[in-house]
Amino acid sequence: MLNRRIWQLGIAAATALAFAPKATAEEAGQPVSTKRLARQEGAAGQRQREGSKLESVEGHFEFSGDRISFQTIASQESFRLLENLSLERVSKVLGEDREPQTWIVSGLVTEYRGSNYLLISKAILKTL
Repeated sequence: MLNRRIWQLGIAAATALAFAPKATAEEAGQPVSTKRLARQEGAAGQRQREGSKLESVEGHFEFSGDRISFQTIASQESFRLLENLSLERVSKVLGEDREPQTWIVSGLVTEYRGSNYLLISKAILKTL
């Protein structure tokens, strides 16, 4: 009886793997952030998955009460930001000049209770 159940589970797992969507060769060569952002062009409101990386994404920082969020330009995604030294440096620049500025940001995406958060690893103020 136990062997039969293990065999059934093995067949179910193999079937699920056989029919799982596969990445195209073009997608496989792109970084995770590029694939996910490309899929979500025009699909604002969809969450990024835990561990996704944003690499050199253009956007704007916005104050929301005592927190800061990052809004991407290309996909109009919004991320709440996790506090770290990079965010402290960004907030100092934002405190000096509240004019909208374009930044190039890299970081790690996390999820918590249905929302995305971004831990900034690099933020560069884009100059004209």
